[in-house]
Amino acid sequence: MKLLPKSMFAMAATAALLLAPLGQLLAQNVKPVLVLSISSVEDTLADIVYITKAAGAEEVGRIAMFSGQVYTNGLDKKKPIGMYVAPKTGGGDFVPVAFIPVSDLKTFLATFKEQIGEPKDAGDGVNEISTNGQSIYFKEKTGWAFISNAKENLASLPEDPAALLGSLPKEYTIAVKANVANVPDVLKKLAVDTIKEGFEQQLQNNPRGGANDELFEKMQRNQLEALVKMVDELDEIMFGIAIDGPGKRTYLDLNITAREGTNLAKQYALLADAKSSFAGFLLPNAAATLNLTSTMAKEDIDQAVSMLKGVRTNAIKEIDNDPNLDANKRGAAKEVLGSLMDSFIKTVEGGKIDGGAVLMLDAKTVDFAAGGLVANGKEIEDSFKRLIELAKNEPDFPTVKLNSGSHGGITFHSITAPIPDGEPEAREILGDKVNVILGTGPKAVYIAFGKNAESLLKQVIDKSAQDGSKSVPPLQLNVALLPILKFAASVDANNPVVGEMLKVLEKSGKDKINIISQPIKNGGNVRIQVEDGVLQIIGAGAQQARGLIPGGL
Repeated sequence: MKLLPKSMFAMAATAALLLAPLGQLLAQNVKPVLVLSISSVEDTLADIVYITKAAGAEEVGRIAMFSGQVYTNGLDKKKPIGMYVAPKTGGGDFVPVAFIPVSDLKTFLATFKEQIGEPKDAGDGVNEISTNGQSIYFKEKTGWAFISNAKENLASLPEDPAALLGSLPKEYTIAVKANVANVPDVLKKLAVDTIKEGFEQQLQNNPRGGANDELFEKMQRNQLEALVKMVDELDEIMFGIAIDGPGKRTYLDLNITAREGTNLAKQYALLADAKSSFAGFLLPNAAATLNLTSTMAKEDIDQAVSMLKGVRTNAIKEIDNDPNLDANKRGAAKEVLGSLMDSFIKTVEGGKIDGGAVLMLDAKTVDFAAGGLVANGKEIEDSFKRLIELAKNEPDFPTVKLNSGSHGGITFHSITAPIPDGEPEAREILGDKVNVILGTGPKAVYIAFGKNAESLLKQVIDKSAQDGSKSVPPLQLNVALLPILKFAASVDANNPVVGEMLKVLEKSGKDKINIISQPIKNGGNVRIQVEDGVLQIIGAGAQQARGLIPGGL
């Protein structure tokens, strides 16, 4: 779980670095701090044809292929296109240089003669093109045309710029990689100072005084400190989109790596060899499943515990200040809340996150279950029982049956509440009452609701026991659109858009959307993957929606 929040901080830091006033930089002999990679013309056009066909817009793909062939005459269509940002030769600012592979540059320029006019000789093998009052300079070298916004930027050029892109053109249709470790310290300091200044300015503009506001500010300052540290320890951030026609899938990757030997690299190392005792949530035929597991670094444990203790203190104060709460019950309420929060704190102090969730959908039926590791399930069960005793005489309090059953070492407690007659849609899906099951074990807590809540929970418990401590990715979220559309059709049978999408997806069967994190050397990867059936139903839904709109395009 380290990867997701760190990713957001890393991207924010990188954006600040790239947008900082580059004119203040000192000349540094470093590698490019940013590269942009676009796969070859041949591969890119093939990707466009695939994705437009999958989305039901095959004609658009044919037009793109024809136009691409026309407007890329003179290019080497088997080599990638790219750009790098690097220090100016001889000192000065960072400058961008784009490069395209050429087989006949004159033919390529002739294609755009009406738009760009005739190039002018700027000397030293450099040509100049002026459009809309802006000058662009280009130079041909070793089968590449290098392009920049100033002549001097083209004085020193790499023999093979494709080498700067590494494997990105083969792996992704388009990708951007920030080499954060190559950013000079002066720029990092400038970015950090700018972020800190903005943070303090925001606090001045939004003064806080309450206990919750103080806690929120403390959390923000902790995040700021983590960001500052991350800027110094990051190595690379890569964002890439791959359109995989042969594999009938499209995916987006976010890779973040830390410099070797840093604390951040050690934190990422904790993602390796992840094992979960709750992999039973990954049920087949579910509409959505979630499983997450990781080992927390000490500094993350300390920060989370500090935050939870602050929440505990503030919540108890709120009980004291609640005018609607019977004064005679405040002591008991604070005891129950404190006990629950202490259980959560002990769990975090254990340094292990492990749990999951599952959503099952059928015709007019919703069932959901979630659960995870806790330090002491008995303490949570006792707190729940005391809470029930405290609130049992409240009006409209639901029916609670303690120790209603057990399965696989997990004790069940059932909660039922009637659904009002004025909620026909909810009654149609959930029945005349909502059923909730709380399950507690020595090291686990579960909650489930729905018509088949207990059955679903038993299924999860059995599968988790069968899988044991299973090796899994640190995070995986799996969504299947077919059961979601079938459920939607059952509650809205007359919706033509849903009907058309369902028809397309039943034929394809490729309905999965997956978000999976995986450890990589000194870092982590998050991949969002979409099967081509999802693209097909997007196209089908758009076409159906256009047909329902008078004059729709």
